[in-house]
Amino acid sequence: GFEATRTRAGTLFPSSGDLFVTVAEAAVRNRLYREGADLAREALVLEPQSWAALASLGQNQLRLGDIDGARKSLEKSFSGDPYNVWVKNTLDLLDTFVNYTTVPAGNGRFRLFLDKQEAGVLGPPMGALATEALEKLSARYGFSPADPIRVEAYASHADFSVRTVGLAGLGALGVCFGPVVAIDSPQARDRGAFNWGSTLWHELAHVVTLGASGNRVPRWLTEGISVYEERRARPGWGDDLSLEFLLAYQTGELLPLRDLNNGFIRPKRPDQVGLSYYQASLVVEVMEAKYGISALRALLREYANGAATDAAFQAALGRSVDQVDEEFQLWLKGRLAGPLAGIRAVASVTSHDRPVPPETRATLEARTAGDDNDFIAHASLGRLYHREKREDDALKHLERAAQIWPGSAGAESPYFPLAEIKQARGDRDGAIAALRSLVALNESHDAARHQLAKLLEEMGKPDEALLVLDSLVFIYPFDLRLHEQRASLATRLHQPAVVRDARRAIVELNPVDKAEAYFQLALAELQSGDRFAARRSVLRSLEIAPRFERAQELLLRIHREEKMP
Repeated sequence: GFEATRTRAGTLFPSSGDLFVTVAEAAVRNRLYREGADLAREALVLEPQSWAALASLGQNQLRLGDIDGARKSLEKSFSGDPYNVWVKNTLDLLDTFVNYTTVPAGNGRFRLFLDKQEAGVLGPPMGALATEALEKLSARYGFSPADPIRVEAYASHADFSVRTVGLAGLGALGVCFGPVVAIDSPQARDRGAFNWGSTLWHELAHVVTLGASGNRVPRWLTEGISVYEERRARPGWGDDLSLEFLLAYQTGELLPLRDLNNGFIRPKRPDQVGLSYYQASLVVEVMEAKYGISALRALLREYANGAATDAAFQAALGRSVDQVDEEFQLWLKGRLAGPLAGIRAVASVTSHDRPVPPETRATLEARTAGDDNDFIAHASLGRLYHREKREDDALKHLERAAQIWPGSAGAESPYFPLAEIKQARGDRDGAIAALRSLVALNESHDAARHQLAKLLEEMGKPDEALLVLDSLVFIYPFDLRLHEQRASLATRLHQPAVVRDARRAIVELNPVDKAEAYFQLALAELQSGDRFAARRSVLRSLEIAPRFERAQELLLRIHREEKMP
């Protein structure tokens, strides 16, 4: 159909590139960025001064990592059409790139594009995690990108949003264009708002599935795989079962598999997107459990070969889409049976058309008195009593809520107030148990992890405390106290590599006594066997404080060791 349309357009409008610009935009909506760039170039052959074609080409060059080419195309477009807000915003964004630096990682497999003020802290853990993710995901799905992957982390969410869609206001945390990934930096959002580590893992899974399918994988499947792979990567990462998902299932609002893609690209309401992410991840989980990872690989290959979904499922799984959906629905019914047994208050949840008045203490007390299995009522009443300092009453309802639905990890979860009450009463074991339950389900609860690490250390479990602190690096690594705690625990546990990494982060965070920070880094580097780095660090310490005796002694020690046979 396109060829016939192209021929007709060439006859009617031989000097117009509009057809190619239109089809380029359609290609971009289907994540075919290289094809979009090629179509824009075809438009420019016919119409060299098509500002729209230049804008389309520039945006796609940016998505493909050709930053210099993108700037040239966008500047030329802007010179002819200075009222294109997408182009203007993107050019303004490109002007901020002087504040960023490119850090190679993963033996050249990654180019990390980071804010200069963040690169020293964020670069090392990001590079290590990206390398791990790509190795594991490539092995699972049988695809490894040939070219280096550009990973951009933006310290401003507005800049990330402009990078993605040309406008501010995007609600996403990350985006993948294939060879280019962009995410929010931990400082682009409120502390504890998200886990940048799981976000990066999610986007790198897209790199693999887009590459394996020639960018033709449906949105629901690539998102489902990415969320599923987050959950496989680390305990607590990725979406877990939420109260909103249970309520949507209870009211029959989840989409059938055949229509699941519309939950992403044509949602009927805002919350349908998030529900579809989790549902898609469960579909992928069921498909691998029943048919194996080889079936998921085969499915991606079928899409790469141009198959539509019905044909792809039949070829890869030997089942139709509807048959797979029937299997999934049967599995989901069993999976949700336990949690759903405690969900009662559908009527109290905000409707899609109008808000429902909040529950009062009296209505909540009446509900728990009439039904001891009402999770929402117990959890809500427990938190209310906790705010009112009625801790005995709060404890009773919060513990009952945790019994009814142990997998609750959202705002309704009883675990954090439970931990606060138990700790205040001296029940450290109980507080630790509650916090462990929460962090095993919630990937970004910053306060819970800090409190858990403190309690574990007090209870004589420094190894477990260190693991919790290490997980905080993936939430907010720009915390000087966090790295000081990591260095202290790792020193006690004789883990020189962790001590070195923590000390490097401390130096990058500009502590008050930087001479001491460099000295401690030099000790850690020497302990880990890197004498050259230790010499460099101790010299930097002495540049700041030339009379620093311990640093002078360490430098002499390094000299002596170098002369030893």
